[in-house]
This record gives sequence, structure tokens and C-alpha cells, in this order.
Amino acid sequence: MTSRISDTIQRSLRRLKILSNHMAVRRRICSSLVDQSHHGPCITVTPSVGMVDEKVNFDIRGLVAKQIVTVVADVVENGMKFESWCVFQADGNGEINNFSTESIHGTFKGIEPMGLFWSLRCVSAPKKYVRLVKKDVSTPMNFSIKVYPDNQNKATLMHQPLTETSVQRLYKKPGVKRIPLAGKFKGTIFIPEGDGPFPGLIDMYGALVSLVETRAALLASHGYATLALSYLYGEGLPDMVYDADFTYIKEAFEWFIKQDYIDKNRLGTVGISFGGLFSLVLASVFPQVRAAVDINGIPITPEVNTIICDTADWLDKNKVFKAEEGIVIKNVYDCDNPWPVPVRFYFYFPKNERSRAIMTLLFNSNGTPLFNKDIQRTSFLAWQHGAKILVIAGEDDQQMHPKWYTFYYDSCPPQFKANVKVYRYPGAGHMIEPPYIPNTRGVSPGRNRLRTVDFVPEKFYDEDMMVGGWPDKHAHAEEDSWKKILNFLEENVKHVSQEDNPGGEF
Repeated sequence: MTSRISDTIQRSLRRLKILSNHMAVRRRICSSLVDQSHHGPCITVTPSVGMVDEKVNFDIRGLVAKQIVTVVADVVENGMKFESWCVFQADGNGEINNFSTESIHGTFKGIEPMGLFWSLRCVSAPKKYVRLVKKDVSTPMNFSIKVYPDNQNKATLMHQPLTETSVQRLYKKPGVKRIPLAGKFKGTIFIPEGDGPFPGLIDMYGALVSLVETRAALLASHGYATLALSYLYGEGLPDMVYDADFTYIKEAFEWFIKQDYIDKNRLGTVGISFGGLFSLVLASVFPQVRAAVDINGIPITPEVNTIICDTADWLDKNKVFKAEEGIVIKNVYDCDNPWPVPVRFYFYFPKNERSRAIMTLLFNSNGTPLFNKDIQRTSFLAWQHGAKILVIAGEDDQQMHPKWYTFYYDSCPPQFKANVKVYRYPGAGHMIEPPYIPNTRGVSPGRNRLRTVDFVPEKFYDEDMMVGGWPDKHAHAEEDSWKKILNFLEENVKHVSQEDNPGGEF
């Protein structure tokens, strides 16, 4: 009996030994496979160097199946650090892709391929609102992207990254020339690479800034010779918003389009905010302007006999109010008798030119009267230039009420409505810029700059100013509107012939 038990135990031990040997071999095989194919997590970004309006694709591989990681992006610009982060869960293969993997937590959520860029927030400045603005467009923006283990709000303080990489984003394509202006006109010209002449654009920003080159550099990278024009706050320029001199803007445009590298038959204007107003006005004054882009710009004037009003007296200061996130100015433009901007432009000409301008408007080249002298009937003459107009409107704009774009379109004579396109973006704010640029719901201009806005009461000079826009909706608006702007300019400026130009050359 004892012998049989002993034999049984020995056989069991032998089986256990054989099984143990099999397991050891199996472990060696698995370990070998891991050693050959698994070198730890890695991240790749394509393209690693690209334009700011170009999407990037990043893949994270080599994670454990279903592993949770925190991805952090940051960039330092103008001495300030901007950061974004999100939490991803790898798939069954231990992989993450920004076009298919959902962010479950962070500065953005959901499947947002460019979320790490448009959700960046300043983490190093004392002001509440700090915008990421590239001042030197000749240099790239250098982003770092790091991957940390687990779900960590403060990943950078707790662990070394599992893997990391860098990404460069450009506003100015290599080969694009940048020419700062130092004479009568203030601004910067960007000329595309290659042989001209090129289609020409004038680009203007809003009333709180002096000169922003980012969009002009990007437009030049898309093939347009572009003048980023400064019309406030520089040397020899006005300091008050409603002292902005349209004659200066008009003369700058005339000078620019006479340059040898400009194709005078392919001209357009682009502007945002106060610059959007001037974009429309230039299209009204110059028949040679093929297309005008107005991004949340003022589309109305309070007087039937002037194209723009050079005083802020018509604006109601009492309608400026303070909200939790800053002061709101969008209601100050309410007036009793609004008129759309592209009308009656001849009344703006200097006195010695008015007679000629009015004759041009009221009579055909053969002297046949077009209309009688009733202003109501002649008011739509400026529309007949044939310029195409693209309006981009943020429905959450806290600086320009979006209702005025409805009024603007409705006021367009029926026969010219096909020339006007208005795109509205729910949840988007005032500062709709090229895509993937982070938006802030307000700006912090400071007392000295805010006092230059004529219609803001003094009691608000130390306040922040609301611009509006919710991060994801605003980001989607920037991406979509930029595509529409580029398509609009290609169709109506870049790819047109001289025969299509109703205005002819200067």
C-alpha cells in the first residue's frame, strides 16, 4: 500500500516537472517574442513639420491592451506657456490614434483629432484671458507632446513620460517673402514663392490690436500676395478707434495693388471685427475688388448718406454692460435707421470727386440715366460692382450682434443676393481665426487699450472684455469657415480671368 502511494506521488511529481518544463519553455518563447517586437510605448506624428491649418495624425503604439494614458501638449510663445491634456484608453492592440480614439477626460472630450491644439490654455500668465498669438511668423511654433501613464491631471509633476515627441507648426511656408513696411503705410507684405504676378489681398484685424501677421502669412502660403495692414496705434496712426482713417486704408490699398507682383485683375479683401467693416467698404469703393470676406465685422451704418460713420456718437454707451466673464458691447450698434454698408459709397468721396462719382453712379457710359435722384432707389448701386461677399458670423459673438447679418442679407437687392453668402456658426464667438488656434471667451486689453474704444464708458476701463465662443464649437467653426474662406477666394479671386472683371484695371 505504501509502495503504491509512493509510486503515485512520484508519478505526480514527474508530471509536475514535465508541466513545469513546458511552462518554462512557453515563458521563454513569450519573452522572446516580446523582446523582438515590443520596445515600449512610442508616439509618431505626421507631419512632424507642417502648416498651422494642416491636421496632424498621431499614433501611440506599444501600450498594454486597454491601457489608460494621459497625453499632454505644450508650447511656449511670447514667454508664456500654453498647455492642453487629455486621457485616452488604448484599444485591444495597445494603440491610440487621435482620429479614432475618444478623449474621456481633459481639456477636451470625445473624438477630436486636433483637440490638443485648439484646447491649449495659458498656464503661466497672471491675466485671466491670454490668447495664443504668434508674433514672429518667420519662426515655427514648437510643440511637445508627452504620454504619461494612468489618468493624471498633473502628469508632468508625478512621472517621467512613457514617450514623447515634438511638432513644428508654421504660419509662413518656406519660400514666402516677408517685407515689413517702414514708410507712410504701416504693416507687412507677404509674397508667395514663385513667379508673379499673384492675386492680391489686403488683410485687416480688429480695433484692439495694432498688427497681426498670422492670417496674412498663411494666405500668402496659399498663393496670395497679402498686405497685413495696421491702421491704429502705430507711429503716425490714430489711437482712438473711431479716428481710424479710411482714406489711409484706401490709399494703402491703391499703392499695394500697383506693385509689380500684384495681378490687378485678381483682388480681394479680408477682415475681422473692425477690419471686416473696412473689408466691405473697400469692396464698395473699388469696383476692381472681386471678393470681400467679413468675419464678424460691422455690416451697418447709421446714416443713409454715408458709407461709414467717422464718429462713435451713434453708438449707445448705455448698452455696454458687465457680465461675469467681462463687458459685453454687442448691443451698442442698435440704431433707429440702420443701413447696410455696401451702399451709397459715392457720398464718402472727397468733395472735389463727388460730382464725378455721382455721375458715374447715376448714368451709364452713354449718358443714359440709370435712376432718378431718389436716394432710396440709388442706394443699392454699389452692389452692382459684382463683388462677391462672404460673411462669417459667430452666433455667440459678444462684440457684434449676429442679428445684423440677417439685416445685411435681407437689405441686399434681390438681383444681387446671389453675390452674398452668410455662414452662421452656433456657439462660435467673435475671434474666428484660422483653424486649431485656441479661443478664449474674453480678452484682457488693459486700461490703456480699452480707453481707446470710444463707446466704452470709463467705469469699465479696468474690466475684461467678452468675445464669446465655446471651445469645441468655436474650434469647429474655425475649421469649417477657413475651408469656406479659402474656397471662396480661390473661386472668386485666384481662378478668374480679366474678362470676368466688371471693374477693369486701375
